[in-house]
Amino acid sequence: MASKSESKDLVDDDGVCVTLDDDVCVSLDDSVLKKPKLEEKSTEAENNDAKGGNDNTEVQISIEDQIKEAAKALLKKKIPTIVILYEGTRFLLFNSDEPEAELAAIVCEDESMLHQNCGTLMKVLREFMENYYGKLHFVTKELMMEIPCLELTLCEDNIYNEKITFNDILSIFEILRERSIERGENGIPDHLNVQIAVRPRFVSRYNSLVELTESDASLSNIKPFSNDECNPLVLDDEIDGGEVVSEIVVTGEMEIEEID
Repeated sequence: MASKSESKDLVDDDGVCVTLDDDVCVSLDDSVLKKPKLEEKSTEAENNDAKGGNDNTEVQISIEDQIKEAAKALLKKKIPTIVILYEGTRFLLFNSDEPEAELAAIVCEDESMLHQNCGTLMKVLREFMENYYGKLHFVTKELMMEIPCLELTLCEDNIYNEKITFNDILSIFEILRERSIERGENGIPDHLNVQIAVRPRFVSRYNSLVELTESDASLSNIKPFSNDECNPLVLDDEIDGGEVVSEIVVTGEMEIEEID
C-alpha cells in the first residue's frame, strides 16, 4: 500500500503560497511570479520635455519675427522710377530717388500702394486725375494704364484688378529688362513708362443707350454728331429780308452723369 505523501506549503518572497508534495519538484522563477513594471518617466525627463516645448515656441516666435522684418524691408525697398504720361504731361507714379526732369507731380504719395491690388491703385489714380484736371473730364470715362514695352493694358473696370498688384507688373518688367541687358539688346528703357488713356465707360454708354430707347430715337442716333474745331456745328438763322446768316458754334463734349 502506498503511503500518502506529505505536503509542504511554501511561500516565496512575493507572498505567493504554493503547495508541494515531497516527490514533486517544481521550479519557480521570477518570470512567472513577477509582473512586468511600467516604465515611469523621471522628473528629469519631464523637465527635458518641457524645456523642448519651450524651445519649439521660441523657434516659432523667431520665424514670425523674421517674416515681419522681411515685410518691413520690402516696404523700405527703393521703388524704381515709374513715369505716368497723359496728354503730354509727365507724372511720377510713386516718389523716387531718381527724379525725372519736367515732372508735374507725384500721383501716389503712399508707397505701400505698390503692393496693394490694382483695383485700389486705380481708385487712387482716378482721384488724382480728377483733382488735377477736374472731375467732369473723366466722369463718363474709364481710365486705362497702357505699358508699351510689355504691350499690356490695365483697364480700370477689369475684374482681375483685385487679383494682382502693380508690383507684380513691375517685377515682370525688371526680370525681362535684366535679361535684355545681359544679352546686349538695343532700345532698353531706363524705367517703366505708363501712358494713361481713356475710353467710354461701359456703364455710361449703356445708360445713354437706355435713354435712347425711352425716346423716339433709332439706330441713326447711335453715333453722335461731330462737334469740334475741325467739324463744327453750323446753325442757320433767317433774319428780316430773307437773308440767311450762318453761325458756327463749337461746344464741348456732352457729359452724361454716371448712374450708380
